[in-house]
Amino acid sequence: MDCGNTCDDCPSAGSGDVTGDGTVNVLDIVAVVTAILGDGFQDECSAASADVTGDGTVNVLDIVAIVTSILGGRIDIDDATSANLIKGENSLMLEANGYIGGLQMTLEHGPAFSLDLTDEAMVADYRTDGNETILVIVVPESNELFTYTGDFEIVDMIVANSEGRIDVNVINTPQEFILNTAYPNPFNPITNINFALPIESEISLEVYDMQGRVVEVLVSGNMKPGFHSVAWNADSHASGVYFVKMAAGEYISTMKLMLIK
Repeated sequence: MDCGNTCDDCPSAGSGDVTGDGTVNVLDIVAVVTAILGDGFQDECSAASADVTGDGTVNVLDIVAIVTSILGGRIDIDDATSANLIKGENSLMLEANGYIGGLQMTLEHGPAFSLDLTDEAMVADYRTDGNETILVIVVPESNELFTYTGDFEIVDMIVANSEGRIDVNVINTPQEFILNTAYPNPFNPITNINFALPIESEISLEVYDMQGRVVEVLVSGNMKPGFHSVAWNADSHASGVYFVKMAAGEYISTMKLMLIK
């Protein structure tokens, strides 16, 4: 966005006063969100006012700058420095290590896709046009950003703290509990045991010998959803056949291991 001479003619350029009422408040945030989602600005001066960061583009970074201006730095927690987006079977979660001022995403999806956006935020809105959805969430107050049906791909994303954009890892969670094949197997003396959790779960991962005795407890406790790997060092055990048993809720699975020294 190049406002040209408009910046000179617009006294509120870069101020965040998008509505032109002489104050910066949540109405200006709503106006910017609406413009990002496709309605555009009322005039060039409104657009120039919205470009708070002065980078020539209006996006969620400008919204976060407006929020910071409104709050006057009164943020109770430290800024997040990184975040994880966790895509579950029917929800998208955001886990961050501090304050998130806002996020903006562009999704691509099929015609059967639908979403229900969180209402736990200062402002949250989206717009779907064909197979593309743009959404903006300002100051999310819960980890769950939205629930959905169908499937989607994130093609563009900005997540920001009070200072600007931060790094985000996108994690696709598995759809079911899985005890995967150990590698290597046969092994000497270390093997890696991989497993998957679709939801946060109490899990136990134990190794048994041929007599059914527990010889090693690899995992015991609560674990977050995702793909996990645990190494078993069997250096202190004799060669032979062992069994690793995974139990998580009602899911129980056993796999044979062969230790060869």
